[in-house]
Amino acid sequence: MILPDILMALNIIFALVMVFVIWRKRDENFSLLPSILFLFTICNLVINISITGLILLKGMDFSSRLIQIVSSPVVSFRNITLIAASIIFIACLAFVIIVSRGTYHISKHTAKFFQDAMPGREMAIKIEYRARKIISEEAEFRKAALKQETDFFASLERACKFVSVNEKLRILFVLIASIGGILIGTLHRNEALEEALLTYIPFAMGSGFFSMLPGILLSVSVGYLIKHRR
Repeated sequence: MILPDILMALNIIFALVMVFVIWRKRDENFSLLPSILFLFTICNLVINISITGLILLKGMDFSSRLIQIVSSPVVSFRNITLIAASIIFIACLAFVIIVSRGTYHISKHTAKFFQDAMPGREMAIKIEYRARKIISEEAEFRKAALKQETDFFASLERACKFVSVNEKLRILFVLIASIGGILIGTLHRNEALEEALLTYIPFAMGSGFFSMLPGILLSVSVGYLIKHRR
């Protein structure tokens, strides 16, 4: 099945492109970033829903070369590796949530800082204008730039909150793909319990791993951008 591989590969490639763009534009006004984060998160959510649905629908017939990279070692060494890999994977998910949540809190405090500082900075511009240190055009330009910067961080806060919520939903998709797959496999498809465990849990781990990579890349990059711009 080529579709899941294409979707996951495009997701990771887009995240890497965004990391490069964020790094290049760290000193510039990247006003489109909040909107891009919203769209990327929605696409990521749709991909997660699609792959989870395909795992539940296809069962053991589900195939993905990317997911098999993660799931094959788990299946090869069976029970002990399955338990260890599950613990490591849960720890990785927790780490991703902490990173995305941390980025959200940084963006939240930065947005609040700019909003609180805006009246004082506007007053400073007025004082300079009244003292004839700057002309009216420059004063208006500075006010517009100040408002644009404040609006940017406010929009970025909302986008980071959306990303943080999506990272929490990722755990839900992993649970649905694993537990739901085991239940459907054993009750509906008459699969053996051990066989179902060694099928759906690695599938869920593989899809979760490749879906959380773009999230952590963007969260770290946005956090870096915010800290650099403050």
